[in-house]
Amino acid sequence: MIITSRNLRIRDVTAKYLRNLYPHSAFYDPKTRLMRDNPNPDLNVDEVTFPGENTLHCSGDAIMLAKTKLFAWEATEKDMTQDGELHPQATPPLSSCASSTKRKSSNWNR
Repeated sequence: MIITSRNLRIRDVTAKYLRNLYPHSAFYDPKTRLMRDNPNPDLNVDEVTFPGENTLHCSGDAIMLAKTKLFAWEATEKDMTQDGELHPQATPPLSSCASSTKRKSSNWNR
């Protein structure tokens, strides 16, 4: 009987903590398995293979995702959808349409 473990990593991929073995490089948290900072900050952005987990948070995509989630919650509360529930990433055109309508109405009231 073969028993497999779900949390074994694929050995073809280099582990995050092995990317830079310098003792004062980015901190790797073994409990959460995260390396938030860039392990090679001295390299060019194009040369870095792993920029760290915090690059998504600093890129502005996280802020846009939070705004989209907020719109989805407010749209669900106001019953703006046909289904009664709105997925934040499934209908981004609805969010952009509502924001443009809001801008037009605010310009009209001025």
